[in-house]
Amino acid sequence: MKLIFNTTLIAIILLLLTQLEGVVQQSIAAKNQLISDEVNLSAEEKQWLRMHPVITVAVNQGWAPIAFVSKSKEFRGVTVDYLKTIESMLSIRFELVPSNEDSTIEKADIISSLANPNALINTRYSALSKPYITSPYAQ
Repeated sequence: MKLIFNTTLIAIILLLLTQLEGVVQQSIAAKNQLISDEVNLSAEEKQWLRMHPVITVAVNQGWAPIAFVSKSKEFRGVTVDYLKTIESMLSIRFELVPSNEDSTIEKADIISSLANPNALINTRYSALSKPYITSPYAQ
């Protein structure tokens, strides 16, 4: 079942990203010590996650170190590190798929990263209200 824009999912991701703030600066390796084991979700959010244990995520392939495909054909980067952390916190699975890099034809439930949030206008996607990472090179 493909997801349509869902405010519950966005609320969950925003909550987790808030908890993850500072992890990158202090080292992804130490994330388990920095993040509480229990995430305070509403009953509605917990139910939504139970109904959607696998969420497809479109990952860009050439944006190192943000997101890229390694020589061994694995998704890597800061975005993927965040997704792995969120997976373990929520006991869900993100199915990572290559991004079309065109939000008007993208099929995944979530787009992991993009340079310009305005590219989501008139699509089924919505940008997070607060970026989880910024770059002076992405405008």
